[in-house]
Amino acid sequence: MRTSRLPFASTLIRAVLYFFSALSIVLAIAWPGYTNYLDARRTAHITEHAAHLDLMGQQLCHESLQAGIIVKLLSGFPLSQHALIPGPNQQQARADLAGQFARFANSFSMFSQLRVLDQHGNEIVLVNNTSGNIVNVPPEGLQNKADRDYFHITSQLNGYELYVSSVDLNQERGVIERPHNATQRFATPILDGQGQFIGMIVANLDIQAIIDRIKNRTLKHDREPVEFSILNRHGYWLSADNPDLAWGWQLGRPENNLATINPEFWAAISDQTQAVIPAENGAYLSLSVFPMKLFDEAGILAVTDADPGQGAVLTKKNDAIEWKTLVFLPDTFWLQGSVFYQRWAQGLLTLFTLALAAASWLLARQHTWRTLMRDIEKEHTEAMVDLYENAPCCYQSVDGNGKLVRMNQTGLDWLGYKRHEAVGQLHYSDILQPDPNHLDDADPRTHLERIKQDGHLTNHPMMMRRKNGSLFLVSLSSKALCDENGNFLMTRTTIADMTDRYRLEEKLREQAFTDELTGAINRRQFNFLSERVLNQMQRTGKPCVLMALDIDHFKRVNDTYGHAMGDLALKAFVRVCKENVRTNDLVARMGGEEFVVLLPDAERDTGITIAGRIRAAVENLRVELPDGKSLSFTVSIGVTVITPDHPDLSHALSRADERLYHAKTGGRNRVVAQKE
Repeated sequence: MRTSRLPFASTLIRAVLYFFSALSIVLAIAWPGYTNYLDARRTAHITEHAAHLDLMGQQLCHESLQAGIIVKLLSGFPLSQHALIPGPNQQQARADLAGQFARFANSFSMFSQLRVLDQHGNEIVLVNNTSGNIVNVPPEGLQNKADRDYFHITSQLNGYELYVSSVDLNQERGVIERPHNATQRFATPILDGQGQFIGMIVANLDIQAIIDRIKNRTLKHDREPVEFSILNRHGYWLSADNPDLAWGWQLGRPENNLATINPEFWAAISDQTQAVIPAENGAYLSLSVFPMKLFDEAGILAVTDADPGQGAVLTKKNDAIEWKTLVFLPDTFWLQGSVFYQRWAQGLLTLFTLALAAASWLLARQHTWRTLMRDIEKEHTEAMVDLYENAPCCYQSVDGNGKLVRMNQTGLDWLGYKRHEAVGQLHYSDILQPDPNHLDDADPRTHLERIKQDGHLTNHPMMMRRKNGSLFLVSLSSKALCDENGNFLMTRTTIADMTDRYRLEEKLREQAFTDELTGAINRRQFNFLSERVLNQMQRTGKPCVLMALDIDHFKRVNDTYGHAMGDLALKAFVRVCKENVRTNDLVARMGGEEFVVLLPDAERDTGITIAGRIRAAVENLRVELPDGKSLSFTVSIGVTVITPDHPDLSHALSRADERLYHAKTGGRNRVVAQKE
């Protein structure tokens, strides 16, 4: 007799069929999406780190450019020349230069050493920066560097050239330092007033500290540190997580070379600026960095030698030094964030396995899965849009007619436009115009024509116009986008605001031409401006007056009140001089308490009148001291006339010094002028 109870065996079989049928459906639906999701996560992870490496490379380039600019500016300091040219104030000049270098080392932590060598290779100034500890090396600790390659190379350079060495381990007295100190040297000659070589500036960059600082800044967000290294173009490690791998050619371990250890891997990355190499349990990401690529844009002619291991060959190509940045990205980095690594998903999978007949639950789970994928895609899209719109630079595109078709929010904010006011409305000429300081007469094409014809434009200086009409300096890099037939569609343009960099250059230029203590122009700037005044005198036929001024008994002021009070006196003296000369007259500090004043378009009587005014004002000057007392002093002045018939400045300075000598020997606090 048939019972109403279902047979256990058939129920079990049906349950098994339902289970495997449901499992097959779920796998058929979910597995492709999950693998695509994992691929998308892996691609996004690699893309993110590629952007980090690119940013790191850009920062290395900017650090290198900043170092080159600083070294060139230091070589032009009058104080650098004074420290090398024999004279009564040479030792003081060297002490002042050491103090100036110490302040630079403290402000720019990239330098581990700043030094000045004379024409024979002797160190006359050496400042060490060890982890922020600034030390001026005393004279007994200074060395001769005449046998060093950088001395031989730099001594042969022109004044506008800069030597950049390859990276190696720093040596002191012929022995590699311990702990190892990765160093790159920047050196440039120092010339005297006649253009003759008298010495050089040598700056050691602490490369490892720069790399560590930039690495921590760009890769600090990762769950755990990545395996990171930098190699030179010959496959030697310059920086590696495993210190035993680095500096193989210098430490007697030539086998520590990626080209030797893994030739196939090295071949895959050596000829590519960017490469992704699959590996077991992850992937390697490589990106080339050319630290000197910005030098041409800054007008610096760099001379360098090839990387070690291949012989030193001098070259002036800004891509001569190439580094390979290399990171290993383990699969666990992007897998750990995937869904099935989450406990809640594992619990749902367990419940689904036990539920067998829960078809509605399977549908709900599929819906949840799809919703999660949409949310991830949405977040990724929003992140990419945010990255584009709020990037620190302007992104824009124009069509073949020059009409603006795209611009990110950063660019709109710079210019002060709403999106509907700019996109589709403005022509590129409404917001971009050539930089008058960088006109290229040899290429009359507009920048859009150059992009259409050449396919790209890199680091092109231009001026950008805001909605209110004001202009600011930018650097433009653009690439042409074409269809499959090669027809031009639009540009893809990146624009960087160069305002801050321009201000920095202006500030450094001002420091190079002005006496830091008094605010008077320095000897170098005086020579330059006086030449222009004398040229104008030749055109107009009107004479000039030159004064030589010397504070009386200034050494006594320093000895009595101290150098700090002497500095206050010098500042007050220059202020009085400026108050008693005309607007276009030149007041210059030639050194110590010695000053000159040049009066363009002035007769002898005018010079005597102004000199007398300065003498009287100085005599009546009282410099208030911190203790409530006051300091007074006098000045002696020699006056001579420069005529169009005898425009030589050096002879005029000699005549003025001769009158100054008569003023000193005649009792001081007086004006002695050239007889008519």
